[in-house]
Amino acid sequence: MREHFAAGIGARGAQAHGRWTELFTAYRSKYPELATEIDLMQRRELPAGWDAGLPVFPADPKGIAGRDASGKVLNVLAQNIPWLLGGSADLGSSNKTTLTFEGAGDFEPGTPGGRNLHFGIREHAMAAAVNGLSLSKLRAFGATFFIFSDYARPAIRLSALMELPTIFVFTHDAMGDGEDGPTHQPVEQLASLPRHARPGGAAARRRQRGRRGLSLYHAAAARAGGAGAVASTAADLGPQQVCAGVRASRAAPMCSATPPAASPK
Repeated sequence: MREHFAAGIGARGAQAHGRWTELFTAYRSKYPELATEIDLMQRRELPAGWDAGLPVFPADPKGIAGRDASGKVLNVLAQNIPWLLGGSADLGSSNKTTLTFEGAGDFEPGTPGGRNLHFGIREHAMAAAVNGLSLSKLRAFGATFFIFSDYARPAIRLSALMELPTIFVFTHDAMGDGEDGPTHQPVEQLASLPRHARPGGAAARRRQRGRRGLSLYHAAAARAGGAGAVASTAADLGPQQVCAGVRASRAAPMCSATPPAASPK
């Protein structure tokens, strides 16, 4: 049996590998920078300076909505990481996950280099597609309202089981805001995500805006494996940074900044 396998699939595989190695060696000599990017992607590593230029949100009375801060940070990360791409389940303008920098574009038949994916109103299929993109070594994200994460749970679970470094962005995390009805009132979603995301997954809620970009994104993007979920608000947040995360099996803390010291009275 071993000899039969080696003479068939083994021999064909060795020939195919040799052809690929020869082809990639020629590619590397012609496009060394792009070849280095492929190497990094295959090892699930990020390029040097991937977190450079993350925005800082100084204190001011009005504050900034969590989803707005999220969108700003995501756009910087996507410019620093050429293979980071993704989209929303038909909620890009509300999730603030549309990549708007010059050259981002939309992924369509005529523009295969586009970085914005339009998944439509299909959260489960979106999460499954994000898993597939991650399996091909792209760094992919998907977004929707936090309450709709229920539809994507099976795919998020598979992402964690396969230890894929996916990023799921959930906005409108505001169980105390009732003006927009139940679609904006996630209650048990944050508590349930880590249970569905194990092993290796992590979920985190961003409560107030931060000093160093969005440390939740910073941690999620740096993860080499395990699904990461980032939840942000639609409402404006105060000027201080206080982050609260829910940690799952083997997951790194998703918020590294410390709360501000109490002001003396």
